Amino acid sequence: DLLLQLDQAIASGFSFFLFSFTAGLVYYGLVFVLMLIAGTQFISHPTFSQVGLVSGTAMVLILVLDRLRGRILSVLDRRYLKEKTKLDLTFRKMSEAVESLVDPKQLARRLLLGVSETIGVRKASVYLSVPEGGYNLVDHLGVPPRKGFVESSLELVKRLSLGESYFVGFLNSSNEMGIRKEILGLGGQVVVPLLHEKDLRGFLLLGMKDSGIFSIDDLNLCAAFAQLTVLGFVSSEGHQLINQLNEELR
Repeated sequence: DLLLQLDQAIASGFSFFLFSFTAGLVYYGLVFVLMLIAGTQFISHPTFSQVGLVSGTAMVLILVLDRLRGRILSVLDRRYLKEKTKLDLTFRKMSEAVESLVDPKQLARRLLLGVSETIGVRKASVYLSVPEGGYNLVDHLGVPPRKGFVESSLELVKRLSLGESYFVGFLNSSNEMGIRKEILGLGGQVVVPLLHEKDLRGFLLLGMKDSGIFSIDDLNLCAAFAQLTVLGFVSSEGHQLINQLNEELR
């Protein structure tokens, strides 16, 4: 899923450039040809100087239209670059966490700080699975959640094991009321699974967003954070296992 999201992000940027370049080339070509045709309609036997005059006029109009087109594209570019910057920030921060091979609590703290800065939330919590079953609260920002331990038997946990993220604002059907109630019961608005190879290692719980409701882009961004964090957890476990084996060998 992470590779798919990266591929989509790269493809969308390349497609945006290719479409813009092709459309501009066709547009300018049509304007130039039409200006030449229009000029020859009024001049039955154009001389070389007259053709040059018509061509020059066409070029001036193209430059004027290009300036107008540039202003329109700049508005679209600002929107595109804003989303790209958010995505770059996400992967840069979480890649640093994965590469550091720190312990789970430090990774959880990186996840919370990254989400808080990028999405704009003041209340967030990370729950991780424990060997005896269930999920313990590992770290949090802002007001502590209402529960420090979440049972594996909850319907929410079963749904998270399928890899889906949930925002209470999108849970309006009758068969989703149970999940909505459980999320609100934890004191959250959004919950994102920390899933690795169909194994639910934990989940991220978010409170209200400062600037309003959560969007689909926010949920996708949280999912990218979560997937990178899970890689960090797996790497951390492998690092701890290697250290343990080294100690036993000694």
